[in-house]
Amino acid sequence: MTVPTVTRAGHRQVKKPGEGGEPQFSFWLFIEALQDARGGEGMSPLELANEMGASHEAVARWMAGIAVPKAGYLKRASQLLGKQPEDFYE
Repeated sequence: MTVPTVTRAGHRQVKKPGEGGEPQFSFWLFIEALQDARGGEGMSPLELANEMGASHEAVARWMAGIAVPKAGYLKRASQLLGKQPEDFYE
């Protein structure tokens, strides 16, 4: 099984579980956490964006796996979700 991931520079790649190397940002872990937060609290993408100080377009791109959040947004999202930024890397 392969796991799609994105490098810190935003380049897409496919990594097999157990491969060594530097941890890579995982869209799937991030998207899952955002969706859980939306479902658990009934937050719309716009409400989530407002809480994070981001545009709703940016949140939509993150949730679609099109863009990687910048460090500041990742930190704020982590705080809102009760996680650490490292939780979104594998």
